[in-house]
Amino acid sequence: MPAKQDTDVSVSVKVLKLFLILLSDGEKHYQTDLTLRLKCSPQTVRRLAEEIERVVGESLETEREGKQRYYRLRPLKPNRHLLAQQLNTQDLRYLAICRELADAYLPDQVKESLDRALLEFSVHRQEMLPPHNNSDPLGHFRFYSKGYIDYTPHYAKITALLNLIDNEGLCLVEYRAAGREHCRTHCFSPSQFLSMSGTLYVFGAILDVDRKTRRHLTYFAVHRIHNVTVLEGRRHFAIPEDDPREFGLTWHDPVTYHIDFEKGAASDYIRERVFAAHQILTEREDGGVTLTLTTCSTPEIVAFVRSFGPAATLRDEHRQAITDLDILTKEVRKGRH
Repeated sequence: MPAKQDTDVSVSVKVLKLFLILLSDGEKHYQTDLTLRLKCSPQTVRRLAEEIERVVGESLETEREGKQRYYRLRPLKPNRHLLAQQLNTQDLRYLAICRELADAYLPDQVKESLDRALLEFSVHRQEMLPPHNNSDPLGHFRFYSKGYIDYTPHYAKITALLNLIDNEGLCLVEYRAAGREHCRTHCFSPSQFLSMSGTLYVFGAILDVDRKTRRHLTYFAVHRIHNVTVLEGRRHFAIPEDDPREFGLTWHDPVTYHIDFEKGAASDYIRERVFAAHQILTEREDGGVTLTLTTCSTPEIVAFVRSFGPAATLRDEHRQAITDLDILTKEVRKGRH
């Protein structure tokens, strides 16, 4: 007996239903079974499959097994199906929350790719993420980012740098440092991306003119890179990883600072947060708190202390750091950018 026709469902809906069936498990789906599930004729199933094939190309496998025809959608990335099977609904929801949290740093191209991956994972699990409503965990989270940098125009540069990191490659970076009118060109080998205070940096080594010898390590703010030109060859030395658990970026040898915060909003703010993996908080008799930490970034420490106004002060033995800040900044810009 022929399959019952479902005349109340449009062709586009049937195409979507077939696509979700094929995407759900990566297994063979026989035409006779699909006609029952979709309530349509074998000819209609073939036409629907042809529509899907126009989009996904050879990823849609159409073969015969004996007298039966089957359809199977092969994922573009085989490991993604395995990963989807290992994720549960709660995992998917937290992944979606992480994607929202990183929204300010992600180019639109990456956001679209992540959204497609999350949809694909949820379909593989056959546990769709709920829409944005009161029952959705994302509905209970709002992430604010004021003065953020739009990294969408920098997608091509980020992709090129990622490929260079994977291959320990070399490139020419045209970079305009803050306060400068013109770019300078550096022979650079990137090692990793770092994110701090709403800004994305790429960390690596600047090489001498021979393109073999390491001159020094440095950071480039991604949005200030005007161009990346990939060079032939690879670097022949290791680059130590920066430790994101410590305070600030690495500019010099470690120095330990003691910062006193007055009782009130400033000391409460410090108590509630972790600024470095090995920090020490000491309660003071006047109700304030002393933060002790070791850093390789004196400029950032000074800027951090100044941001609290009179409510925060460096200990006497470190106040010379403020006096030396302008000299240090000039040396950093001259030697590194």
